Amino acid sequence: MTDWKKRIQFKDLLKDFDNDADELEEIARVKPIWRERFLSFKLPEFERFAEEVGGDSIKTLTQFGNFLNRVYDYCDEQKIWVE
Repeated sequence: MTDWKKRIQFKDLLKDFDNDADELEEIARVKPIWRERFLSFKLPEFERFAEEVGGDSIKTLTQFGNFLNRVYDYCDEQKIWVE
């Protein structure tokens, strides 16, 4: 059994993603929302994630998915439970 050190919440943001919308427009729409949520955690690594998601390197669904995989990997390594 894992001893989780922190709990954060961002899975709810996945529900707000509109799969029927234009991919590039939808990614551009959700990036600021994710950035603000990550900044709200007040954790140094999430400040870096916030800057990454708010920057120009994530434009497609594939890039966004790869980004989220890195975030989840970090959370697992640091024993941060994602709700």
